[in-house]
Amino acid sequence: MSVREGAVKSVTAVGQSFSRGIRNCTHDQQFWHRCFCNAKINDSLISIIDYGLCKETKDEGKNLRLESFNLLQMLTKKVHMETPVIEEAMEVALLRISTCAITKTTKPPTTSF
Repeated sequence: MSVREGAVKSVTAVGQSFSRGIRNCTHDQQFWHRCFCNAKINDSLISIIDYGLCKETKDEGKNLRLESFNLLQMLTKKVHMETPVIEEAMEVALLRISTCAITKTTKPPTTSF
């Protein structure tokens, strides 16, 4: 995860200062597929740690998703994209928002003393 996160950060940094250099990548379908895969929630990277009195949800893929969204945001601002790409990015963002809303509305565990 750290390697992927570093790669996404590097592409974002290059794109922010030299958008013409990243423009060629935006025509590659695999580039977009990887961006969208990194931005989706991966349930296998989410674990619940039980401490007895409380539980903690640990998400190993959160930083990668945040960096992927930063990359997509930068690309939206700097690089002209086709409509299907923007629609897919919006779909991924809506999926992330709806999933986060569902996990936040779950009931907290009750403790009895």
